[in-house]
Amino acid sequence: MMYKYYGNREGLLLKINSILDISPLVSSYKVTYPIVSVDLIDNGSVELEISEVEEGPRTISIMSPFEDVYIIRIIGEEGNLCKNLREDLKYKFLAYSETEQQAILNDMPLLKEYRSIYEGSFNNVALIWRDHFVEDSLGLLKTFVKMGLDPSFTIVFDKGDATLHRKEIWETFKNIGFGVYKLDNAEFNKGNNSDSVIEVNNILQEFINEAAKHNKKILIMDDGAFVTRFLSRETNNIEGIIELTEMGLRRIASSKLEINCPILNVAKSDLKRFVTYPEIGLASVLRIQQLLGAEKIIGRKILVLGYGDAGMNICKKLKYLGVNVSVVDPDPLKLITAAEDGFNTYDNVTDAILLEQPFIVIGASGYSSITKEDIQLLPNNSYITTVATADLAVLKDEFFNTVKQRKIPGYGTQYFLNSKTLTLLGNGRSVNLYESESIPSKAIDLFKSAILLSAVLLIERRDSLKNGLNKNVINEWLYENDIFRKYYNLYFKNHTIDNTTEKLQKVEVHT
Repeated sequence: MMYKYYGNREGLLLKINSILDISPLVSSYKVTYPIVSVDLIDNGSVELEISEVEEGPRTISIMSPFEDVYIIRIIGEEGNLCKNLREDLKYKFLAYSETEQQAILNDMPLLKEYRSIYEGSFNNVALIWRDHFVEDSLGLLKTFVKMGLDPSFTIVFDKGDATLHRKEIWETFKNIGFGVYKLDNAEFNKGNNSDSVIEVNNILQEFINEAAKHNKKILIMDDGAFVTRFLSRETNNIEGIIELTEMGLRRIASSKLEINCPILNVAKSDLKRFVTYPEIGLASVLRIQQLLGAEKIIGRKILVLGYGDAGMNICKKLKYLGVNVSVVDPDPLKLITAAEDGFNTYDNVTDAILLEQPFIVIGASGYSSITKEDIQLLPNNSYITTVATADLAVLKDEFFNTVKQRKIPGYGTQYFLNSKTLTLLGNGRSVNLYESESIPSKAIDLFKSAILLSAVLLIERRDSLKNGLNKNVINEWLYENDIFRKYYNLYFKNHTIDNTTEKLQKVEVHT
């Protein structure tokens, strides 16, 4: 078996030492680079052979100069202990090295700046976090640790999306010391009494009780309000909740939960609407293009379901590429907006499919937006995909379980409907996250910094917030912290003008 390490030799040897020092399988070892001789507790022995290779980084964040890459091979016996050691090393080397983690942090300069401004803010915080396992999430949580967050009072839940480096990030979170679990949207479809839901509830209640015993300020950062759904009026000691998605806000609004803490609305902040959603739109279109492979899209007909923040940005990106875009939305105001933006519009999916015969349908509404009958009206060799899981809820219908289908790893699923072939791009969840990191770290840095600032607001100004949903305070707080000016100065301001002005001022002084 072969493992890879991305970083310098010193870091590699430190990692090997840290693994072997605590391994219950190892009695002793000796490092004589490039060989590590390992004696096992059953009197067996193996060697780790290290060699350097020329290879690009695995993270989307890249160190300059590139980090070194090493291959580690186990040579020796094949007994049970050796097999166990191989398995242990596999997971340990999946985790990102310190060099890789630093590369990710380097690509999030706003986070670094606010970390220095609010140093120590997380000293007495316990965190419950649920979001995508992507590199920028690692950057955010690593920043919290640098601001004082105790990893032993942190639990993180993977949403279950098939992101590109989910396994690596899972192991990295474990190495940092977080409690790492999975809380997939799909688990709730099994009912509140499913084993997984009961297990998550037990984990949360135990964590909240333990944190309260240590007088920790408990923060919840939630994507989709799935953690929030476990809370009740009797749940005390929660300092506040930060909800990251519009769907989460809908769930909170429609639920009968009486939550005794502030809920901050990051999902509908100006920042997410005007800066983050265009990035989501671009990431979605780029990923769809990659999955379409050899297909031509310029001039062809694409149907987008929903003209909210996500749908609008997807439509505009497609239009820029020369695609013939039609929009379906039940809201007449959104249809007016879409029509005036230059798109064909329909108030129902059936008419849109019959009249447009699109070769691809993209769900972007955030609710179940297409029926099995509509899908069967699509032309042969057409595609469906989505940026919101709820849009393609119909694929969970028993009808699609009985249809002949073929799953293709890294691509999607083909359905054979009578004489037609239909291809689902991705896995029926957010296509921008399918085997992808989605938005570049430098682009999402602004949104992650807004999450950091939202947490600081809860920690330092809790008394100024009301229980329940606080609608506008995030916008005010972000402007107060000058986040948009800092982001603008990083990427858009022409600093040549500043330098010229400075030189002119010096000339005037000398004159």
